[in-house]
Amino acid sequence: MAEPDISSLFQDISSIVERFNIPILMIGARARIFVFDNQFGIEGRATRDWDFAVRLDAWSSFEALVNAMTNGKKAPFKKTNIHHRLIHKKTGAEVELVPFGEISDVQQQIRWPDNNLMSVLGLEEALENSITQQIDGVEIRVPRLAVVVALKLLAWHERLENKDLDDVVTILNDYQEDERVFDELLDEVESGEIELDAIAVILIGKDIQHLFEDSPALVKVREIVDEILQEQDHCLPRFITASEPDWDDAFNRLVQKFKALQYGLVLSMG
Repeated sequence: MAEPDISSLFQDISSIVERFNIPILMIGARARIFVFDNQFGIEGRATRDWDFAVRLDAWSSFEALVNAMTNGKKAPFKKTNIHHRLIHKKTGAEVELVPFGEISDVQQQIRWPDNNLMSVLGLEEALENSITQQIDGVEIRVPRLAVVVALKLLAWHERLENKDLDDVVTILNDYQEDERVFDELLDEVESGEIELDAIAVILIGKDIQHLFEDSPALVKVREIVDEILQEQDHCLPRFITASEPDWDDAFNRLVQKFKALQYGLVLSMG
């Protein structure tokens, strides 16, 4: 269920991007909430921001989009001192627009007007594999769950912000798919090589591998998961609370989740 009055945010964004015929995709923590938290009844990390990726061909198109959203007395948004961050006037919600597509360079990076580089790796695949959800009567594209994990890993690697890895940990800790596990991973269940409560996470890695199809984004995600496991004593302890009755056991369970993800990312698709 959408937050109170937030449907107006979707309506205002949709009406403008439809006019420009621009594909738009919800990303960030809000995507996690819609495709994971709401489905599994989880209360993950809260956020006030709304992040959207928009496929564009040039910076002139980005400027035209922002101007359409913010210029005029009846414009639904207003600009901030951050180039890609807008405020929705009716709700006060912060909206960030991330352009990708032909606007990016060959390394799938964009260069903001302040000369800062930002990777948009994986956003093309995210859009191509997105699903459409009806939110208060407005159709919004959101990524599939496995893509949310991949994008969050890529974001963490670029920004090194705990919130991105926290979202990944939330999903890995609470994801369950019993039917698919026994349909697709019977050998892994019977071998006992991976803890039973981590088996389902293999499916996330397997889905990432399938959806990204050996793209540069998939190669990078594999490298990032390898790095997390190599640096597990540095990367993962912060996600185990000090009050945990058996801290070492909780830490080892989390490591097992990332090992299961790593396994799924290279599992033969057969």
